[in-house]
Amino acid sequence: MRTELLTPFVEISRGGQATVQVEVYNTGSIIDGVTVRVAGLDPSWVHLPIAVTSLFPDTSETIDIELHLPKTYPAGRHTIAFEVRSTVDSTDGAIHHVVLDVAPAEDAQLEVNPRRVVGKSKTTVRAEVENRGNRPIELTVTAADSARELSATVEPPTLTVQPGQTSTALVQLKGKRPFYGTPAMRQISIQAVGGEHHLEATTNFTQKPRVGRGIITILTLVGIVALWAVVFTVAINKFTDDGQQYKTLATSFDTGAVDIDNDGIIDALGTDDKADIDVASVAGTIGGALIAETTKVGIPRLTIEAYRDTREGPRLVASIATDDSGAYELAGLLPGVYRLRFTGPGFEERWFPAASSQGGAEPITLEPTAELELAASIVGNPGSMVGTVLTDALEGATAASVTITVRENELAFETSTTANPDGTFVVTDLPTPGNFEITYSSPEFRSRNVIEPLDGGQNKTLNTIKLVAADGSISGIVRDENINLGGVTVTLSRGDTIIQTTTPTSGAQLGSYLFAELETPGTYVITFELDGYATETQAVDLAPGESETNFDALLIGGAGQISGRALDTGGNPISGVTVTVSGGGFFGTAATLSAGLPGSYTVGEIPTPGDYTVTFVLPGYRTETRFISLTSGGPAEGVDIILQRSFSSVEGVVTVAALPTGGLEVTLSNGTISLSTTTESGTGRYRFADLTSGSYTVSVQPSDPNDSPFVRLVQVAAGILVPVNVDL
Repeated sequence: MRTELLTPFVEISRGGQATVQVEVYNTGSIIDGVTVRVAGLDPSWVHLPIAVTSLFPDTSETIDIELHLPKTYPAGRHTIAFEVRSTVDSTDGAIHHVVLDVAPAEDAQLEVNPRRVVGKSKTTVRAEVENRGNRPIELTVTAADSARELSATVEPPTLTVQPGQTSTALVQLKGKRPFYGTPAMRQISIQAVGGEHHLEATTNFTQKPRVGRGIITILTLVGIVALWAVVFTVAINKFTDDGQQYKTLATSFDTGAVDIDNDGIIDALGTDDKADIDVASVAGTIGGALIAETTKVGIPRLTIEAYRDTREGPRLVASIATDDSGAYELAGLLPGVYRLRFTGPGFEERWFPAASSQGGAEPITLEPTAELELAASIVGNPGSMVGTVLTDALEGATAASVTITVRENELAFETSTTANPDGTFVVTDLPTPGNFEITYSSPEFRSRNVIEPLDGGQNKTLNTIKLVAADGSISGIVRDENINLGGVTVTLSRGDTIIQTTTPTSGAQLGSYLFAELETPGTYVITFELDGYATETQAVDLAPGESETNFDALLIGGAGQISGRALDTGGNPISGVTVTVSGGGFFGTAATLSAGLPGSYTVGEIPTPGDYTVTFVLPGYRTETRFISLTSGGPAEGVDIILQRSFSSVEGVVTVAALPTGGLEVTLSNGTISLSTTTESGTGRYRFADLTSGSYTVSVQPSDPNDSPFVRLVQVAAGILVPVNVDL
């Protein structure tokens, strides 16, 4: 049996199906059966439309092996072994290795448990991330409530989740509870961000007040009683006091006054008089847009905090998050001097307008009822990209060198690196946020360009990129021993691809051929055929983008003979062996000699060129077959054969505590037949004769039926004795 792997490289999309094809040729003289076993994959993922493929002598068949991989099968390259084996002769077979290129696919889901929780000042919820993709993901988990009343702590802050698994982060929420009144309803948004994922889920935290409604009701009743007492007292005093009291606004009130003592009352500067002013009537607003210095585009979900100057120092009085366009508005601010702080995940801390600390912040004076528009920018932390680039290559060839160039045209930024031999690469210190153009280039391969956005400080895992090799070509000249040959049919094949041409019969191009625009890398088979000449078949390997320009062929014609000797495994000549040569309508036979040169044979007058099957048959020995190609009128000498006897035996001695023991049952089985015998009394010997080659199981049952039997797997080759001694 001879086999040829037609699909050495297979690309599989996520959860998709792929087919591996193997061409099998029956080179024997009897009908054979062929089966395929795949190592390294769950058997349920492999499907053979025909479990056992039957082949007549001198025929071939293509076996389709269907692969159905689960969605969580890891992305990347995997080498899988396919074993093709004869069902007639278990020693006849071959092992092929196929490279599976599984495309990456990312899919994840975020769940928060519990979805509703009631507590006091703090509580803890679980953020559970399930990886439904086929490669590990790394996500950063954050949490915040819409009113910014709670602080959130996440442990661990970063989750690495393997395919098909779920990882959990504990989110602790803490904040002041209401002193009295109704419970406070807090809606918390939990996000898991990383790579292509931006997952979000919500939970509700209801905070109980310190003073419940029952106590408030009692205090209200007490207050009503006290109020009536005060009213009664004031009324009495009204009747007994003729004086009048007035509240007036000091004439020196300055519209630029501020709340100096932080008691919520505006103080008029330059006078000792004070007036009670409605805070809402003098409150101002600070608003604007927060943009990235790199892209000049507004950044959403960043935090803006307003600190007011007081006698005790800067005091945080308001905070808000930017909207989707980067805009913000801090409303209801009392007149005073403020400093603004900008923060957010992936960005450097910045104080207005461009300071890294509070000490360098520019003071902002807010007049009563003023509305300030302040544009500000922020710088992202350095980002990075991690990825994999693959290139087709012939088996055993050195991996191609791939250069990865990363550009941000708006920033005039460019950097490059070279992928590792396994195709992985890392690019660091990228200015963020930005839109990066990534170019993958390598000699003999077609370059590829992709655009990848990078958020502030983002560490992004890129999709795997596969470079396609440039086209190749094969050309040459076909000739015999004297001249170039026209009219030769030249056939090129690779898998399902078959291309055919004919060499010119005249002119400067006599005998030449050319196959252009061939996919590379790859192995191609070229066959040259012309009546009266032997068919010539050759294989050529094309590296990525390679052109083979001198792949010439020499055709030979004539008639010939086949000769040789038949020997046994000991090197002794065997006479009387029937030798049959057949093929292409020719049939010839001879017998090996017993005199002269014992064991020799000759079959002549064989038409050439041609492919022939030589069969050797002798009772008591295994039938052997050889394939011979005659390309000229000369003889094919030295076609010798070593014949093995057809039957073998397994024998041995069974001992118990090192003493030979008789009467024990010994069983020999190969899954099809099962033979039993009993060990000899006194010697403990047993024997199984007239066995065909293959795998057998020898088992011995101890005298105590409660004891486990002895079991051993043995390989039996044709015509040999296999000793198997057993000590129980």
